[in-house]
Amino acid sequence: MKINKLFLGCLAMFWLTACGTHEHEEHAHEGHDHAEEVKETKDEHAHEDGDGVVVMHDERAKKLGIKVETIQAAPFSEVFKVGGEIAPAPTVQSVVVAKSSGVISFRKGMVAGVKVGKGAALGSISSAGVLGGDPKEQAVIEYNRAKKEYERVKALYDAELATAQELNNAKSAMDMAKNAIDSNQSSTEVRSDISGVISQMLVQNGAYVSVGTPVAVVNSGTELVLTATVPQQYYSSYSLINSANFKMPGSEKVYSLAGMSGRRLSSGELSQVSNGYFTVSFSFNNDGTVVPGSYVEVYLLGVERPDVISVPEKAVIEEQGTYSVFVSTMPEHYEKRQVVLGNGNGERVEVKSGLKPGDKVVSEGAVYVKLAANTGAIPEGHHHH
Repeated sequence: MKINKLFLGCLAMFWLTACGTHEHEEHAHEGHDHAEEVKETKDEHAHEDGDGVVVMHDERAKKLGIKVETIQAAPFSEVFKVGGEIAPAPTVQSVVVAKSSGVISFRKGMVAGVKVGKGAALGSISSAGVLGGDPKEQAVIEYNRAKKEYERVKALYDAELATAQELNNAKSAMDMAKNAIDSNQSSTEVRSDISGVISQMLVQNGAYVSVGTPVAVVNSGTELVLTATVPQQYYSSYSLINSANFKMPGSEKVYSLAGMSGRRLSSGELSQVSNGYFTVSFSFNNDGTVVPGSYVEVYLLGVERPDVISVPEKAVIEEQGTYSVFVSTMPEHYEKRQVVLGNGNGERVEVKSGLKPGDKVVSEGAVYVKLAANTGAIPEGHHHH
């Protein structure tokens, strides 16, 4: 009996030990599976490895619009970044002037950049309520006075107390006063003499204008003039400047005069220097998006230098005064490389050191690679457009 109890006790202890070991193995296996799931989830995002290289799957990079450019040495122009102004060519513009005195009211939508036809009304000028009176009202008063004078002279003429010449003079004065009523309106329209685009509005809506006051400028052609204001320190390069790029205010779009039939207007000799500056002018054809009268950033282009390494300006990352680019060292791997920059032309910037021909640089989407390097992941839901 005692032997049976001892045997059963040992059997129970063996069974409990076996179950515990099996349960522990199951938990360990589940923990391993969870770790694999976490790793897989993390691997769906970009991350930085121990050597400071950002790892990002090609599918992820494509979704974010990340593109790579192979660096090649190529000609690159000397660049001088200055300020400038866009104006219409003087031979293709017309100044609209006020033909009467009063308060001007422009039609809705009449702003710089709007197309108008020949004879189109830009607005009207009203003299009602203006000091000096309504010209039509004054003309009516003058007509009534002239009419009474004519009636008085006619009565005298009928009584043979006035001559025919006096009667004719009185009638002429009355007729002239009547014509003045028709020509003097309380409101006169302001019209364009030519077809074109409004390049400037010279007075504000509701302003008082006198006869002959310029109120707007209409440009009849597509030709515009870019005038760059250049510091005197660049005067030695004046004759070498041959073209330019520019940016409109609030826009990152770069306009290239080379693609807009641009040509230099200034002569090859140094123009007059005033207050430490001189000017360089170019004419070009407007593509319909450049607004005359705008102040712009100008990138003057000088002599080309051969074998220059450059990258797109949006490839450069700036951090506390230092500049870097991301180089694709192998598939799905991006290394941050510090570079020393030269001048940029609005589209590309010279790289003086840090890159060599054959390097593959992230030309678009560098900001997303930077985000991956800083956080270890790119937020979900981003779509590149």
